[in-house]
Amino acid sequence: MRITAHRLAGSLAAAALSLGTLAGIGATAPAAEAATSSVTGVDVSASQHPNGAAINWTSVATTEEFAIVKATEGMSGSYDNPWFGRDFDGAKAAGLVVGTYHFADPGLPAADDAVGEARHYYAVVKSRQGAGVLPPALDIEEAQGLTPAQLRTWVSSFLAESKRLFGRTPIVYTGPSFWDSAVGSTSYGGYPLWIAHYTTATSPRLPAGWTSWKMWQYTSKASVPGISHVVDRNYFNGTLTQLKSFASGTSTTPARNGVCEAGELCYYYNSYEAGSMSDHKASQADYGATQPTCYEFKTAGNGQGTCVKNHAASVWNRTGHTVRVYFNSSYGGAYQSVAAGAKVNLNSTLKNQNASHRTV
Repeated sequence: MRITAHRLAGSLAAAALSLGTLAGIGATAPAAEAATSSVTGVDVSASQHPNGAAINWTSVATTEEFAIVKATEGMSGSYDNPWFGRDFDGAKAAGLVVGTYHFADPGLPAADDAVGEARHYYAVVKSRQGAGVLPPALDIEEAQGLTPAQLRTWVSSFLAESKRLFGRTPIVYTGPSFWDSAVGSTSYGGYPLWIAHYTTATSPRLPAGWTSWKMWQYTSKASVPGISHVVDRNYFNGTLTQLKSFASGTSTTPARNGVCEAGELCYYYNSYEAGSMSDHKASQADYGATQPTCYEFKTAGNGQGTCVKNHAASVWNRTGHTVRVYFNSSYGGAYQSVAAGAKVNLNSTLKNQNASHRTV
C-alpha cells in the first residue's frame, strides 16, 4: 500500500502545501478575496477533523454556499475518507450544495487502474447521488511515474468510466503547471474545470485546453466558522442560482454554441460538411439514442434535432489531435482515424453508423 502525504493528511490542502510549485498552485494565498464571485465553498477531508473534532455544518453554512467532500483515494482497499458520510450528510442537511471528489493514484497498467478507481469511487458515493449533488470530481495532481501519454490514457479512462457510471460529465481538479507538464494535452476543455491556483491576481491561470473555470480553489488556509482546522476555500464562477442548476443537471451534453471552433470535433448530417452540425468539446463514449438527452445536430439544415448517434456522414476535426470515430459506443468496434485539422467524409463502415469518438 502506497502511503502518501494525502493519505496521512487526507486533504487537498495538504496536497497543495506539499506539491506547491509542482502543481502550479503557488504558495501564497491572496491578501484579500478577489472580487470574482460572491459564491464560495469549502472542500474537506479527514484533516479538517483534528483529534476527531466534528465539523459544525450549520456554522459553515453562515458563510459558505457549497461543500465538496473527499470520498476515496486509489483503488478499493487503498483509502476511503472515514468522515465522508458524516460530512456529506451534515453539509447537505445544513442547506449547502454538496459534491464529492476522488484523489487519483495513477499507476500501471494505466487504463485498468483508472477504471478500477472510477468504479470504487462510484461504489462509495452512489447512495448519495441525486438532485442537488454536484457532478463527480477527479483530483489529478500526481503522475506516479507515468509519461504524459500514459497519464492521458489514465485520465481519459477514468473520466469515461465515471461518465458512464454517474451519467454526468465529471469535473477535473488540477493545477496549471502540473497539467501542462505532466499531462500535456489541450483535449479536455469540455470537462468543467476546478482549478487550484493560489495567486494575488483576480483570476487564476488556466491549464492548456481550457478557456474558463467552473470553480477556483484560491487558498488552502481559510478560516471558516464551524471548522477547527484551516481549509481550502473556493469560488464558483457564477451565481447561486447557476450553482444549483449545475448541481441538479442530468444531461451529459457540454455547453455548445453551434459553431465549429478550435478545440472541437464537429459532425455533419450530410457529406462534405453539409447539413446540420453538432460540435463536441471532448471525447464522448456514448452520444445517447433518444431525445431529449442525446447529443443532437444543432444548427440549421438537414437533420437538425436528430441524434448524432448513427446519423453522421462527415466530420471536421479541430481538436489539434487525431480523433478516432468508432462504430460502437465506449470506443468499440471498427474505427476511422481523423487527423488534426482534417475535413473528411466517414467511410462506408462508419457513415451513419457512428456511436463514439475519442482523442488519441
